[in-house]
Amino acid sequence: MYLSMMVFEECLAEYHPRMIGHSDLIKIKFMGVQEAMEGQEYLPDHMLLEHVEYFVSHPVPAAWGCLCIGEPPEDLFKNNICLIFPENTDRTRLYHDVQKIFFLYNSWEMEIRKAMQRNATLEEMCNLCIPIFEKPIFIHDRNNELLAIANEMAGQFSWQYDETFDKYYLPLEILNTFKSSDEYHKTLHTYGAHVFSAKATGYRTLYVNLRIEWVYVGRVCLDEIGTPIRKRDYELLEFFADNIALAMQQGMLLVSDVSNVLSILFKEMIDGKSYTKNQLAKPFSYYKWHIDDMFQCITIFCRKSDNAIHTATNLTHRLANMFPNSCVFRNEYQIILVLNLTLENMATDRFFAYIGEFLRLGNLKAGVSMQGHDFINFRYYYRQTQIAHEVGLSEDLQEPIYYFENYAFHYFFRQASQVLLPEMLCAPQLLKLIEYDKKHDTEFTYTLQRYLINERNIKITASELHIHRSTMNYRISRLKELLEIDLENSENRLYLLNSFYMLDFKELYQS
Repeated sequence: MYLSMMVFEECLAEYHPRMIGHSDLIKIKFMGVQEAMEGQEYLPDHMLLEHVEYFVSHPVPAAWGCLCIGEPPEDLFKNNICLIFPENTDRTRLYHDVQKIFFLYNSWEMEIRKAMQRNATLEEMCNLCIPIFEKPIFIHDRNNELLAIANEMAGQFSWQYDETFDKYYLPLEILNTFKSSDEYHKTLHTYGAHVFSAKATGYRTLYVNLRIEWVYVGRVCLDEIGTPIRKRDYELLEFFADNIALAMQQGMLLVSDVSNVLSILFKEMIDGKSYTKNQLAKPFSYYKWHIDDMFQCITIFCRKSDNAIHTATNLTHRLANMFPNSCVFRNEYQIILVLNLTLENMATDRFFAYIGEFLRLGNLKAGVSMQGHDFINFRYYYRQTQIAHEVGLSEDLQEPIYYFENYAFHYFFRQASQVLLPEMLCAPQLLKLIEYDKKHDTEFTYTLQRYLINERNIKITASELHIHRSTMNYRISRLKELLEIDLENSENRLYLLNSFYMLDFKELYQS
């Protein structure tokens, strides 16, 4: 891990060091320490440790970092950054202590990298900071929702619990103080580590704003409880915040503010929990959603391989960025997008063109619900995506996107035929007519089907069958005799038409 000279000045305070050199070099960072020896090549990004006599006889290159034992001439390090130690400092012991500092922070850096690789939670990553900062540390998003907290201590304010979402938020009284504070509003535009005063909480807070593509998404904070804020805390907290932002940008830890909260509601509705409009209205309004917004549910189905999981994570993050006013979340091996058509400024055909291309490249499939505006029935729209995928796979294997509206009619027959055989649901008069045609080599069944489809238009039906109109009239007369059913009755006609569809369904998908 690269560390600046300020870290060593503070960590080696027992030696009473004094920093000198060019002020522009104070933030230069080093990855190690090297004992200066005659004829030895200087290692890049390493500090040089030696007695003052060596540095007097061996001027070091500009912008180099030095640990000098003994008082140097006034201008010796004017182009360097240097810590001066008393003449009686034990060189071997000092070298050992410097190495211990590098080892401590290198180990911390390694643990953070490992945590990111295994997709650790934010809280797990915060726990790694406890021995480093020795202060309470927490992360919240731009809506002041607590994402993680570690090393809590007496004297900290208590976060406000919302049982609806099982989440913690900044207490209302503190939030109101922030809203009227010019100091707080200025903190939203800062970069790097800064201190926020104790006016609102009774203690100071060191913070670093988290940004993704220059957009503020939250912050990492250290409360000045337990130990004072130290110089090195600024640098180390910036390092930690950079890693948190990187993890967020990779889609590993955070999707979007809307998705993080609303996904809880949608997941609960998928699992069968019911909400009233009034119960949904408040959390919806917090994200500028309205209970009557038009929406569409899209479920993307991923394979259970590691690559598919990686693809799903990246796609979830990309969709959340692409549709910031909608809700995107993972549900096991599915990605669910609740597309808010009222708030999103994009035509649906453009969206489906984009997502369709991505699905083809990743060999993924998606089910799409009908459009709706009744969020209290969300679980049924989610179920439509599952049905569309299930039916679509059996009928159009090559398609990447399956729209429920294209398969709803087939689903109707699939459901009906799960209880009874398809022919048992058909009009018995039609089954008798089929047997009559087989026995007498006639085409009354086909004639009836075209006649009903054409809404009993004799002229059009006769033209389709390539027969004279008088022949068509004769067939209709015979059909009425054979069927013994009133074709003027709309319910009878619907039953006969559905019977035709049921038999076609059986031939296509159950034969």
